Amino acid sequence: MRLERTRPVDARQYKNYSARERSRFMRIAILIPWFLPNRGGAEIGAWELARRLVQKGHLVRVITPRYRLDWKAEETIDGIEVRRYRSLAPSRWRRFSEIAHCLQAFPGVFHALNDFQPDLLHLHYMLWTGYAGMAWARRAGKPVVLSLVGNDVYDPYYTPCGYLRFLNRWMIRQSQETVAASSFVRDKINELFEPSKPIPIIPYGVSLERFHPAGQAAKEAARRRLGLPLDRSIVLTVQRLHERKGVHYYLDAAAKALHELPNTLFVIVGGGPERVRLEQHAQKLGIASQVRFTGRVEDEDLPHYYEACDLFAFHTLHEGFGIVLLEAMATGRAVVTTRAGGTLDIVLDGVNGLMLAPRDATGLAGAMVTLLKDPQRRQAMEAANPLRVEQFFNWDRIAEQYELAYKTPEEIAC
Repeated sequence: MRLERTRPVDARQYKNYSARERSRFMRIAILIPWFLPNRGGAEIGAWELARRLVQKGHLVRVITPRYRLDWKAEETIDGIEVRRYRSLAPSRWRRFSEIAHCLQAFPGVFHALNDFQPDLLHLHYMLWTGYAGMAWARRAGKPVVLSLVGNDVYDPYYTPCGYLRFLNRWMIRQSQETVAASSFVRDKINELFEPSKPIPIIPYGVSLERFHPAGQAAKEAARRRLGLPLDRSIVLTVQRLHERKGVHYYLDAAAKALHELPNTLFVIVGGGPERVRLEQHAQKLGIASQVRFTGRVEDEDLPHYYEACDLFAFHTLHEGFGIVLLEAMATGRAVVTTRAGGTLDIVLDGVNGLMLAPRDATGLAGAMVTLLKDPQRRQAMEAANPLRVEQFFNWDRIAEQYELAYKTPEEIAC
């Protein structure tokens, strides 16, 4: 499999190409249990990687479940072929066992792979599409690269059934390369699954086209666009309102910080099952008028929220990685976050942000107050963050790292 740049190729024309022409590009199948239009961190990561592989000349097909009938079974997004197979809606999964969710992927995954005949499979997660992809690859004699973000490796709020651990160990050992998104995930893989070879780290990244440094003029324009006050300090968080995030600690910290900085507005972007309880908690703390819940926002508005804020604060109890931190950093914002897994690979405490233990509302409040009261220190972090993102979390460089992971040792030697 030679990895050379060439123009994208239509899969339907592949049979008409000569052997020499076929050797100039790779056919890569990306399997992931969620994809666009769902826009979580893993979905955005798979899309960012896939579109860069297409730009490099590879033919990429994403294979993913079709949970809703209004999602297209076949479409092309930024040159990426997307094939969705019919699947049970997530809200109904609880009625079935985990193995049933995995088994239902086999017919759709096999059909899409037989039609595409990839040179290599790139599996994002082991559940739910991963098992079917590995089974097909073993039968077809195709190499597999497995990317693990953390959810099916370790999550304090979710433990896979015991029998899946043996399947997961087999998956990791059968892959040509198993890649971890962070050192935390790598360490958990080593602890729980005893892999047969070292686990490299290839992080997720951030789009520098969408998120880039914003000066004072951009901040003011963003606030006008979003209806946010020009004369107040704004602390932003962007996250799913879920128990595993511990957003109520963010509210507790906001209440404490407001004693010293009463002219501060705390903005919470994101939706989730905890929203009503969190709104009630803000009422109980007496800070409802100084906290704004936006719910989910349109994709085109998200960069403007980062531009509008003075500081980004992200409380989480557990994180496999933490893409929102990269988005804030790329925009040129100082960050405050917890030492909770993958965040340790992103933030250097005291250099480009401040870190504290989870569940420490007093510490979180103190960190926010420290940076808001010390603009010189905050501005130094703001200047450092885009440079750190460019160096370590640029999707163009990450795509190059994955191209190397796709190669066999023999190809690397050549």
